[in-house]
Amino acid sequence: MSYIDDFINSVKDGAIASMKAYGVLASITIAQAILESSWGNSTLAKESKNLFGVKAIGGWRGEKKSYATYEYYNGKKTLINDYFRVYNSFAESIDDHALFLVNNSRYNQHGFFSAKDYVGQANALQKAGYATAPDYAKQLINLIKQYSLNKYDIIKSNSFIKVDGEAYASYKEGSPGINLIIRDYSQDIVRCFAWVDNDKGASWAFDLVPPNLNYTVLKKNTSKVITTRNGGYTFSKGANYKIKVKGYNKDRKIVAENEIVLRVPK
Repeated sequence: MSYIDDFINSVKDGAIASMKAYGVLASITIAQAILESSWGNSTLAKESKNLFGVKAIGGWRGEKKSYATYEYYNGKKTLINDYFRVYNSFAESIDDHALFLVNNSRYNQHGFFSAKDYVGQANALQKAGYATAPDYAKQLINLIKQYSLNKYDIIKSNSFIKVDGEAYASYKEGSPGINLIIRDYSQDIVRCFAWVDNDKGASWAFDLVPPNLNYTVLKKNTSKVITTRNGGYTFSKGANYKIKVKGYNKDRKIVAENEIVLRVPK
């Protein structure tokens, strides 16, 4: 096995996990790791486990270290010194790379998370100023094509939806309620419905494009609170409730089902 295979294998699982959790395509994560760390051989990668050249900016409170780096100013490549983030492992670097993109609004503003493929995400990275190299997007796209990295963008499992939540009992004359959360879902799901004990009056609905105010935007880690059941009956303190969830594709066919049981505290 070559050093190329070794490096890709060392980061691909983290890249796929990052894609599922945050929406950063695995091919983009792997290509950036290759480009920014020179296949893991850069001093920054070896000493600080920093695969992506993420600088110690944006409220970073962790360890940091100064390194020499090249930046382009007015089209001229210039050597400077700057502080970079220090990690304990490549896995930590991969996770923080995704959070760096999620927490910087300019990437969303330039269409990174709405891009439909690696070409769109690569171009969005360059437009948002991830790197100053004028051909940054082209370099990423060429790496993905050369090593067929887009194969990691395809989640090979069947359709799925992962749900979570919690139940709570309000006090001071409040009603007990249930908070439901989508943790993850497959890309073919565009709408989700959930019912409490088959009681459609106590329901929960998410959609990529909400048709009305009864829906919530379908995205990971968003939640919706249910406080009453059909006919206006509230949930009971100390009771268990089974939540059945169904995920629908664009053709309105059920492609995934799941269920959880929540207990409202006393």
